[in-house]
Amino acid sequence: MDKHRVEQAVRFFWETRTQQQQAQGRTSGRRDSGNRRAVTGGRHLDGFANLLVDLLCESGLPREAIHTTATTLPGYFRPTKDWDLVVTAFEEFRDSSYARRYELFCERLVRERLYDRACLLLSEQESGLQGVYREPNQGFGFTAFATSLCAHTTAYIASFRK
Repeated sequence: MDKHRVEQAVRFFWETRTQQQQAQGRTSGRRDSGNRRAVTGGRHLDGFANLLVDLLCESGLPREAIHTTATTLPGYFRPTKDWDLVVTAFEEFRDSSYARRYELFCERLVRERLYDRACLLLSEQESGLQGVYREPNQGFGFTAFATSLCAHTTAYIASFRK
């Protein structure tokens, strides 16, 4: 996996958050407080989404098979629900940093086979604007995640060619 591509996505994340924070509420005059205004613009993860789209296409999946808009999923209590964040409290979270909580969450998702693979990247705004990030657990690093994703994609495509 080309680390430069991940660095570009990290840089895009921080540049977009900064721009969204400055622009939010300019037209309406209503501004969210704190960091909320930086993320309610909704574009800050586009760099990562585009990177994943590129990887899927490079693995042979046709671009028209990849949906990045209108991604509403069916829900249990209502016909559909757009999920941006799901939070579950674990006992292990007590007295743990946010970074450690995310790591524990990723571990549990994979261990309980709710997810095949997870990715955890950490970055601070100042250095993130230069694309700097760290992976606190190599098992949840981007290379491992991307390799798994591409392998699943290749196997999926091959299953149709038989």
